[in-house]
Amino acid sequence: MIYYFLLLSKHRKLSLKRKTDDRQRQKGVAMFLCAFVVSLGLMLFPLLMEHKEIISAFVLSALVILDFSFRFLIKKSSSAMIFPYLTLPIPRKTLLRFVVVSDLQKFGIWGIVLIYCAVLAVFNAFTFWNVMFLFSFVLLGNYLIALLKTQFGAYSLLLYPLCFVFISVMLFIAHFLNPIFMFLLLAVSVYALLAGFYYSLKEKLYDELNRFAV
Repeated sequence: MIYYFLLLSKHRKLSLKRKTDDRQRQKGVAMFLCAFVVSLGLMLFPLLMEHKEIISAFVLSALVILDFSFRFLIKKSSSAMIFPYLTLPIPRKTLLRFVVVSDLQKFGIWGIVLIYCAVLAVFNAFTFWNVMFLFSFVLLGNYLIALLKTQFGAYSLLLYPLCFVFISVMLFIAHFLNPIFMFLLLAVSVYALLAGFYYSLKEKLYDELNRFAV
């Protein structure tokens, strides 16, 4: 399986190199967003520092909600990336697993979490449990969105209010539940979403194959 994962990673990197126009567009969007965030941060930084103690109590929730909302708007469906690799001599289950775990290799998970950790450190909220909760909530939001985009496509946007309420309720519970139990609850939720995402991709794959067979 490791050999197949390495082969798929190699093909994915080559695919990204061929998409020069798309990469330039992504770089432009990323630079614009970075410039906007830095400018906004410089303007609000003195005000935020004056209320540092108050903000530290809500910074984790704010980061999770902003991350989820932004991710919901920009994340694309993962089902489309399966079909170009169907001609490779790779078991379909391995291909599906690669698509499910490939998000963990992206900057959108690890890089964003590191940036959020720096924000927690600035507001004196950098603790072990805050970091664990932050990482768990980012994974929870990412795979919840991936599942909805795969299952419902463009109509998934209509489910944003329900998802927002779900994430908010989980954050509310996190403030009162024992950290160990809360982390276990988040871990189980992420695992359930991973399983749901896998079977949703599997269903889409076989539907597409049946359509072409006809």
